[in-house]
Amino acid sequence: MRAAVLLAMLIFSMAIAAAPVDATEKITHDGWHFSHESVTVNGVVFNLDLGYSADKLLLRFDDNLDFVELGTCKILPDTNYVIKVCFSDTDWDIDEKKIKFRVRFYSRYPDIEMTRTIGEEELSVGEETQIDVTIRNTGEARAANISFIDYFPEGIEIVDTDGVSVEGNATVWQRSSLDAGDEREFSYTIKAADRVNMKLKAYLTYFDGLEMQEMYSDEIHLRVQDFMRLTSVLKEEIYVGEETNITINLSHAPDDEDTGEDEAEIEYLDILFPDSIEVTDPPLRMQKVGERRYRWSGELRENRSKTWEFDIRGIYTGVADIQFYAQYEKDGRTYSLQNLKDSTVIKDRGVIIRCDLEDDNEIESFEKKNIRIWVQNLNAYAMLKDVRIKIDGGAMFISDVYVDWMDEQEQKKVADFAFVGPDIKSSRSDEINVRIMYETEYGDEGGEEEDFSYSLVPVDNLEITQDPDDTTIEEEETTYFRVSVKNNRNTDVRKVHVYDTADSRFQKRGLSEDVVNINKDSKTEIYAYKITAPKVRKEQDICINTTVEYKDESGNYTYVKERCITVKPREIKFSVSKDVAEDERFRGQIINMEYEIRNQEDAKGDTAYNLRIDFPLAQGYDTLDSREYLINQLDPGESVTVDREEQIRIRFNRSKFLIPETMIWYEDKDGNTFNVNTSSKSISTDSGYITGPAILLNKTAEVKEINESESFQVRLLVTNIGTDMATGVKVQDDGKEWSIMSMAPGSSKEFTYSKTLMRPGKHVLPQAVASYRCMGRDCWTGSDQPKIKVSEKEKPEKEQPTETPAQEEKSAASEAEPAEEEEPSEQEAPGAEEEQKSMLQ
Repeated sequence: MRAAVLLAMLIFSMAIAAAPVDATEKITHDGWHFSHESVTVNGVVFNLDLGYSADKLLLRFDDNLDFVELGTCKILPDTNYVIKVCFSDTDWDIDEKKIKFRVRFYSRYPDIEMTRTIGEEELSVGEETQIDVTIRNTGEARAANISFIDYFPEGIEIVDTDGVSVEGNATVWQRSSLDAGDEREFSYTIKAADRVNMKLKAYLTYFDGLEMQEMYSDEIHLRVQDFMRLTSVLKEEIYVGEETNITINLSHAPDDEDTGEDEAEIEYLDILFPDSIEVTDPPLRMQKVGERRYRWSGELRENRSKTWEFDIRGIYTGVADIQFYAQYEKDGRTYSLQNLKDSTVIKDRGVIIRCDLEDDNEIESFEKKNIRIWVQNLNAYAMLKDVRIKIDGGAMFISDVYVDWMDEQEQKKVADFAFVGPDIKSSRSDEINVRIMYETEYGDEGGEEEDFSYSLVPVDNLEITQDPDDTTIEEEETTYFRVSVKNNRNTDVRKVHVYDTADSRFQKRGLSEDVVNINKDSKTEIYAYKITAPKVRKEQDICINTTVEYKDESGNYTYVKERCITVKPREIKFSVSKDVAEDERFRGQIINMEYEIRNQEDAKGDTAYNLRIDFPLAQGYDTLDSREYLINQLDPGESVTVDREEQIRIRFNRSKFLIPETMIWYEDKDGNTFNVNTSSKSISTDSGYITGPAILLNKTAEVKEINESESFQVRLLVTNIGTDMATGVKVQDDGKEWSIMSMAPGSSKEFTYSKTLMRPGKHVLPQAVASYRCMGRDCWTGSDQPKIKVSEKEKPEKEQPTETPAQEEKSAASEAEPAEEEEPSEQEAPGAEEEQKSMLQ
């Protein structure tokens, strides 16, 4: 049975092998495989698996799944040139002890055909001819990376191309692919510059899916002889009406190949001028045989030449080709010169349009502006006629203009009028459009168009600046008040009346009213005067109004601006000193602070009432019994010494120990509250021991920088670094309060809470305070104060509303931005563990 199956498979295999193969198909893989193997064909990976009954072959490739029955072939979808797979045979492999199978892959290929033809293979020096190329894919697959190149020898110039590029002295055509059945055509023109006798082939390469293929075109036998050489000299460009000349030379070169006749019979040499060139003076030896054709006939011996010069004039714009045709006989053979030409470009310099809006394109309401427009003929050799000028001025009404003739380079003013800006409430843009159509004196048409933009803007306000030397002064103090006005308008403003109206409580000295002229877009200082603040019982703002008035043809204008100055009651002059009573200081010692406070006012000065000394708290010591001291009053010249009212217990052994500054509050006779600070005090301490309880308060923040409105965690760590139990411990921070009934020595307690800061900037968190009983007395201590930087969130840009022009403006200049928080003095504070180690020492 197995033999019969194998025989049948063999018959199928033979049938497949005998099947005809298309010319564009090739076997790219033929081999025996086992299941679960893979094979790569033309870049495609095929995974092969034999079916359960060994009569089907499963194929997995790319994202496809397909099968082929035994003894058959299957056409595949487009997979990079692979088009067909054949499952031809199976057999039992004795060594591997499993079934193997034979599979063949067929691929299709491109087939490139190239045709290349030339117009004339025989040329004379100076003649041109065209080469046409067609690239066609007649195969069944796409050709890739196609490159065509056609090299030319010296003596051949490439003068024109269509569809190809030029590299050196070769034409190049490249394309990433060419589908089956597609073709591409291109051409290029060559010019004979010297003698050439050469057979030329073009070269082409492409990728067929497996490898790069190369091929050559049919050869072209290019022959260039130069018995007669025709050259000409002509300017590359001229202008309409400009006169110039063209020089033409015909020379007879010797024949290097034979010793035949040394002269040639020139049957004709024709020069054909285009319509755009007028011949003003032809050479005498040239015969005019047509409207624009000139001819010469005669004999020309070897090493001889003839030269002709034509005076010509350009009359129409564009490229002007002067063509040459010649036919001559030499050694019994007739030759011709064809496709010879010389070219020039005839240009019209045209016209230029000018307007005095070019440098000043903003016009204010009611502003009077002189507008002028000029047109100039830029041609130096030609007049213009029938000049039609159409002007659209937008908001300006400008009449159209017609000019019969304009001489060479003549300039004409075509508009001159006064324009007054309209009364508008918001700015808008407009333009003057000038269009010109004309003919040159030879009938060639031309034109020009130009736009001149301008803006119409409403009357701008005058800007008042009030600039006091001081924005906050004490009662009876004097400062200067300065006023300046900026004219933002496009016109000068005349007879501007400026005056200040101040609160009657201010005393003024100096000019505070004037009438001035202010030039456009300039700022003028009007006046500066002294003001003296009145006596006040409470801090208050006292204001000054500056008024600006003027009128012009557009109307009457009034602007008012207010500026307020803060006046404060006078502070009483104090001198305050702070010192430590004890000369020797050590850790655990209770020391006394001494204060001397003196009212430095003279006999007529003020008395200070209700003085309060606030004793500062710090992490490095305990404040005992009291946190403040009160003094009823302090008369002028009187001083008081405060001793042993502030007692502190030192905690650290340090060479430099900082005691913070103290704040002293007082009131004047009117109940206004003031304060004065002492300086901080730096002392040194020696080694010692703390007995009894001692609470250390550490305050930290989880971050050092946040965005506004973001929350963060604050941590308070309360530690008893003393030797005895601490009782009645109460912690207060930021409006929050915690109580601890008792804390054993070395024990800690932690509290956390969430906090949000809304204002961007640098912030110092408030000091936390702990109170407890120590040594039978009330004790207070403070924490350190973490610093937080708050950044402003990025906000989406909002469209700013357009402000309408106002004739009154007020400025609340007395509104000041909130001052940035002052950072308190830093007190060094070790952590709880460090403090416990220090205590044990």
